[in-house]
Amino acid sequence: PAPRSLRQGQPVRLLVVGRDWVAKGGPVAFDTMMALRDAEVDARLTVIGCLPPEDHVNPFVTVYPQLNKAVPKEQAIFDTALAESHFMVMPSFESYGFAFCEAAAHGLPSLCLRVGGVPVRDGITGHALPLGAKATDFARIILSYLDAPDSYARLGRAARAEFEERLNWDAWGRRTAALLHEAVARKRDTRRVRSA
Repeated sequence: PAPRSLRQGQPVRLLVVGRDWVAKGGPVAFDTMMALRDAEVDARLTVIGCLPPEDHVNPFVTVYPQLNKAVPKEQAIFDTALAESHFMVMPSFESYGFAFCEAAAHGLPSLCLRVGGVPVRDGITGHALPLGAKATDFARIILSYLDAPDSYARLGRAARAEFEERLNWDAWGRRTAALLHEAVARKRDTRRVRSA
């Protein structure tokens, strides 16, 4: 991914990707955008995959209710949204969440809740906040990076590196194969001990 900059005085672009606005934490993402705007930050929110209710749509929200990545034009919209965003804000209760892997592939830091096996590691792929975190907590993290653009650039590079090392199908395949080989070796060793 091309490096993106996050600087005072420039728009801050947030992203939500998912089919269910509430389950994906859309209301908190919207409130995060509004908290940033209240702090005089030109925050914008892009929503992909669902339609927020009217009270969560305003001139600073762009909505793509559905994108089909098999259609090149729609894939381009998706890629552009990931490339132009500064943070994916998805405080959902996911057990994993492939959208976080896609964000990392684009060097896009994620902000989420610390639940299940969400692949967001603090200071590497973004930040996982404790349950009960509010929009102001998410906004506070974003504001801290506005004051430290070099830290934000490092976070984006770390997210991409994490994707390359751990959050892709090839890495999953290698790790799964290694675990299977270890299990087979343990089974053989157990049989040898029993037969001896």
